[in-house]
Amino acid sequence: MEGRGTAPVCVGVLAMAVSCGSEPTAAPEPVCPAEQRIGSACVGVPASAMCRDASWTEGVTCSSVVEVGAASELTAALAAAGSGTCITLGPGWYGSAELGAGVALLGRGAGCVHVQGVTMAAGDGSVLRGVALGSGGVVVTGAGPARVEAVRVEGSAVDGVQVADGASVEVVQSEIVGSHRYGLSASGPGETTVRESLITRSGGPGAWLTCETEGDPCQCGGKVVLDTVVVRKNTIVGLELESVEATLDNVDVGDQELGAGYQPGGGVEAIRCARVTAKGLRIHDNTNFGLLLDDSDATLGDSNDPGGVEVRGNSIGVAVMHAKDRHIAFEGADIEDNGGVGLFIQSNASRVMLATSAIRRTRKIGVPVLMGGVSAGKSRLATA
Repeated sequence: MEGRGTAPVCVGVLAMAVSCGSEPTAAPEPVCPAEQRIGSACVGVPASAMCRDASWTEGVTCSSVVEVGAASELTAALAAAGSGTCITLGPGWYGSAELGAGVALLGRGAGCVHVQGVTMAAGDGSVLRGVALGSGGVVVTGAGPARVEAVRVEGSAVDGVQVADGASVEVVQSEIVGSHRYGLSASGPGETTVRESLITRSGGPGAWLTCETEGDPCQCGGKVVLDTVVVRKNTIVGLELESVEATLDNVDVGDQELGAGYQPGGGVEAIRCARVTAKGLRIHDNTNFGLLLDDSDATLGDSNDPGGVEVRGNSIGVAVMHAKDRHIAFEGADIEDNGGVGLFIQSNASRVMLATSAIRRTRKIGVPVLMGGVSAGKSRLATA
């Protein structure tokens, strides 16, 4: 670990070890931490790709470039920046930054550029890349698109990345770790996209993605895309989808833990007319339910890809609630080794389909039985 009194060092994790301001030296073959693996992919910040020259602006359209090497210089640069301005940060520690619409803040890498927190006004050209963030996290406002890339947010005092009502954001190759409340939160009719990223060890849910409106929530219009994402070791629930249209591809939601008051952590919850399409979805080893579908539509898996959706090793498997007139399809799904209930379908559900799917090895568990609100002991429950 580096301290504030030491020179920051960018460390390459792919092929080279790169010290800020020095020649590259050979590095050992990279090892992907277990919590960042999903299939053959390793999600999170690719540090070596961020440690290039001090004015790393590749892929960003800049009308002007301002190089900054000290906190006082950043304050002045932000005050003068307009849409199209790219501010590049040299190694060091910086306070909070507020970016205007269309402004890019580009660091050399999360291993050597540290910013307390960033607020972004979304718009074409709004980019945050190659930095580590602390207690201030990332807040995205405004209706236009913003991009957060190769960023590590650790120990945010509230949410790691907060997307305000109506804002749209793409989070790519990033890590959101140890947030006090949610790892990622988004509300409103914008579009939230997360690719090749890790959300872990939040004090509350890993991702809370909702579309709130004063009118019919089913017409809110919020969209969510998760592609090659790991959501692991959070509390309450790994992934909450409320009144949004969600597309999940190659997503791992596992090991959600006991929270305050020993509240168990569920895997994926879709509620209030969410519409979920998923393939390559793995929900496993959560301390509460694996998958809860409540008043929502879902198409899960592909009959041509057996095992493409896996719900395994959770305290409870899958529950389908309030599903009258909802369309729910499991294709090529494996629901295995869960406790108590493999698949529960509430009696009013009439459009639930399982094709080329398996429900196996559901474990017996003790279930409290209440009579008049008083415990009458435990029954033994096992359901395929």
